[in-house]
This record gives sequence, structure tokens and C-alpha cells, in this order.
Amino acid sequence: MDEQERVALIRQGNTFMQEKRYKEALACFVKAGYQDGLVRIGDVLYDQKNYVGALKVYLKSGHPQRIQACAEKIAAIVHTWLEEDKTKPAEGEVRPWKPVVLSVKDLMNLGSQQNGESQEKKGDNHDS
Repeated sequence: MDEQERVALIRQGNTFMQEKRYKEALACFVKAGYQDGLVRIGDVLYDQKNYVGALKVYLKSGHPQRIQACAEKIAAIVHTWLEEDKTKPAEGEVRPWKPVVLSVKDLMNLGSQQNGESQEKKGDNHDS
């Protein structure tokens, strides 16, 4: 590829970037070997929280600081997931059951709440 073709690809990639057509921009920047454009695409992916995609693009760009920062972010996420897994019960493990304690009064009120006041009146007639 001659320099004119490379410049045209970079310009086209920049146009795609402005239009937020990132896949097309990426294709242009890869074909042109344009490291700054690749870093910009990686930054977009990083901002979108697509850290794995960002890392792949940063690796293509050869930008050591961005590669390091992205790898550290991914490692922190994996670490968080592993810590969360420690608090979850293992597969097949049963969590202890915590019973609900109801008083006799609570039980008596359950029937009256479901059937309305007519249940209470029936109960009153039986008691006399």
C-alpha cells in the first residue's frame, strides 16, 4: 500500500469515527496500520465497558500503557467476581431455613383478613 492509499484509509476511518461507525473505522485503521486510530477505537470500547474488546484493539495498537490499564481493569473485575462467589452457597448446598414465627393472635387474624368480617361474626355466634 502506498502512502496515498494509507492516508485515504485513515481519512475514511476518521470520517467513520465521527459518524460513530466504529466497526468500519476499525477496519480502515487496521488496514492502514494506524496506531493512533486503533487507540481511539480501544478508548471507545473501554468507555462502553467492553474491556475485552478494548484490550484486543489496544494489543493491535501496541500501546503499552493502555494495554496495562485495560488488563488491570479486567483483572479487578475477575477478582470481584471471585470474591462474590465465596459468599454464594455452593451448587447443591442448602441454606439454613429461617422459620417465620406467628403468634396465635396472628393466626386468628389470618382467617378474618381472608374472609372479611363475616368470618368474625360467625366466630362470635359460636362462642355464645
